[in-house]
Amino acid sequence: MDKYIVNKECSFSASDEYVIVFNKAKENVFMLDKTGKEVWQLFQTESTVEAAAKALMKIYSAEYEVIYNDILNLLESLVQEGLCYKV
Repeated sequence: MDKYIVNKECSFSASDEYVIVFNKAKENVFMLDKTGKEVWQLFQTESTVEAAAKALMKIYSAEYEVIYNDILNLLESLVQEGLCYKV
């Protein structure tokens, strides 16, 4: 199981509906919607995609595989932007 964690060098600002993440090193900004915000919060500490998918299944009415794949796709984008790391 692969583990991920957000880049602690990034700053972020959250509202009820979204989170804006700023990577000072790359000078880029990334905006996440409400679901992305949930994922961002789950990976503030080291976590697995499996654990995050199980947590989000309690919030959203979608199948495990759909949630799992959506999280994995988001994490891959965040890794490319330098906003999180695969541990």
